Amino acid sequence: MKQKKIICFDMDGTLINSFPAHAKAFNKAFKANKLPEQSEPEMMKLFGVEAKIIIKKFFPKISVRKLEVCIEDFHNFLREETYVHTKQIDGAMEALKKLKKEWKLALVSGTFKSEVQLLLREGGIDQRIFDIVIGGDEVKHEKPSPELIKKAGDILESEIAWMVGDTIWDIKAGKAAKVRTVAVLTGKTPIEELVKVDPTMIIQSVYMLPEALKA
Repeated sequence: MKQKKIICFDMDGTLINSFPAHAKAFNKAFKANKLPEQSEPEMMKLFGVEAKIIIKKFFPKISVRKLEVCIEDFHNFLREETYVHTKQIDGAMEALKKLKKEWKLALVSGTFKSEVQLLLREGGIDQRIFDIVIGGDEVKHEKPSPELIKKAGDILESEIAWMVGDTIWDIKAGKAAKVRTVAVLTGKTPIEELVKVDPTMIIQSVYMLPEALKA
């Protein structure tokens, strides 16, 4: 029997929309640390990189200690309060069910594993659909490093065929892993920015992926 190849998926902006959940958690952390709250749309433009990079973007002179506390508060607020502001990208679960028949599915997210599980559940994505789920706290280097993708391939002992995501970091990670890439337009990255990193294909939504892979 021919072994199934793997499709790797990003989570935020690809399968679920948890951008409001993250933005609200950041602002609660800022307020708790006596820092001015920031525009949610402006924060969302930065999503896809580590929390510390986002915080330092708004507060470049923040002390190391205050940064550490702010990051911890962000994660606590996300897990305990703001996760409820999460919704599934229309048709994502349906698409995953179709793809599962012919592919192994891996979720490779920069979000912490415990938060991935919480956000998937809130977004109506059954974690059991994936052959493996890897969070950002389970690797040393986040995207655009290919470490998340390569780890999925190593554990599942199968060939990675595609990396699917909504940011330039997802596409760069896929390219670094030497796999084909799909950019979806359900995140916050403008199509012009995605075009610059030259994904194998660009589609409107993950809902279209089963048909796109047949073409």
